[in-house]
Amino acid sequence: MPKKVKHGSTPRIPLPDDTDTGKVYWPLYIGDTKFKPFGYKPDPDNKYRLLPDEHELALWEQAKEYRKRGFGYEEIARWLTANSDRSISGAGVKHRIQQDQGRRREALNKRQNLKRLVRNYVGAKRVEQKRLCGRYPEEKELLEMVMDEFKEAVREYYEDGKRNF
Repeated sequence: MPKKVKHGSTPRIPLPDDTDTGKVYWPLYIGDTKFKPFGYKPDPDNKYRLLPDEHELALWEQAKEYRKRGFGYEEIARWLTANSDRSISGAGVKHRIQQDQGRRREALNKRQNLKRLVRNYVGAKRVEQKRLCGRYPEEKELLEMVMDEFKEAVREYYEDGKRNF
């Protein structure tokens, strides 16, 4: 049963038609914290892990869409509180949206940097093969060399023990 809307007002945001997320992948949240982020619930088997709550995360995705349409943080917070079993403040909504935007920008920057790195690496491999073999390698040959080296680098990244996810 949803909680009562705080401040005695009803949000103008329309109720969701369907919050069934289908096959959406929601990442686990790792960390021991007293504060549980909106959309996550504690794992009964592991206190250091939070499990995604499908219903709340679907509501959260709709809340972000409402923000894009110009609704205020407080109004979104009242709507989320009315439609879920948890309470969230307007400041909490603002913080979480800004956090999501920062993470999206960081992921985009990392992807762009990886593309630049790969482009430069392929160029260097091409020049190296020209210098050693006297000819530029074929595209397929070059791709196989580069992919083998990147696969090995990824394997080392996950096997070094520090980055076990």
